[in-house]
Amino acid sequence: MTVDDPITEDDIKEILHDFQVDNDLENAEIIYEDGSNLGDGYLGVTKAITVKKGGTIFDLFVKAAPKDEKLREILSTHMEQRGEDFTNLCQIVGDSILFLFEHFNFKTILYTALDVLKEHGDGRIDRSTLGKVEESIENFYELVEETVNCDYNHGILIHGDCWMNNMQFKYDEHTKRPVDLRLVDFQVIRRTLPVMDLAYFFYCSAITQENLDKLDFYLDYYYDNLNDYVKKLGSNLAKIYPYEIFKDNWRRYCKYGIMMSLCISRIVLAQSGETLNVAEKVRTDPEEARKALFTVNLSNNDEYIERMSRVLKHAVKNKYL
Repeated sequence: MTVDDPITEDDIKEILHDFQVDNDLENAEIIYEDGSNLGDGYLGVTKAITVKKGGTIFDLFVKAAPKDEKLREILSTHMEQRGEDFTNLCQIVGDSILFLFEHFNFKTILYTALDVLKEHGDGRIDRSTLGKVEESIENFYELVEETVNCDYNHGILIHGDCWMNNMQFKYDEHTKRPVDLRLVDFQVIRRTLPVMDLAYFFYCSAITQENLDKLDFYLDYYYDNLNDYVKKLGSNLAKIYPYEIFKDNWRRYCKYGIMMSLCISRIVLAQSGETLNVAEKVRTDPEEARKALFTVNLSNNDEYIERMSRVLKHAVKNKYL
């Protein structure tokens, strides 16, 4: 369990008010239950909601920031074709990512993950690779700063925290396969290169050797889809973001996703009770909560070691580290 600050019935009524009015669902029956297992939302609180009125049924999912003011303070929750509007929007959004990493002592968190690799690696990760990881951790803030000050001719607004806990999937009720996806939690949206979200997502997902071996396929797939959307906006991707520059950006900055996977993979693999109860820690020791926000004590590190062994061998082979 990480956050014990539930969404109440009154919260749900307030959230659904406009939705019910717009869809003629006043006085509808509302059924709600926990949106996911404890800890699955990590720092968010969730509810699965069913709204029924006559033959009309809506299945909804809500993920919200916790209400605890101290926790909200710690978490900082407080247009391509229209250049001027896009620039103004970027100024409003700002870029606090480096401040957040420093605020949460993220390099210390990465070094803790490195200690786990050293202690439990059992030879699956060689010393040379561990040395490259340590060097990358030491230079992590400089890497982040470089992406903050990147070439804005190729910059877009990215999600900024693009991993599975911030993705909502829709499944086909018959095949049980995912058919659609929505991103949630945009509190660290920022302007930078497209490959930053891509690298974060790729290396923090359920990495198999097959996926790692198919990296070029996924990069081409991403670029082709980006091209389709840019065309809809009336631009030519080959001119504004040539494929060669896209690939060069990947080679230079995909290390960001690899470093993030050292931390995020531990959260993904954690069982209930293995992550910090953030809300409780904030109430008893706010400063310690800030320092230990991403602390995870896995009871079994084998799967984590196997995952990171694959990722790091891939990174060394492709000279990303």
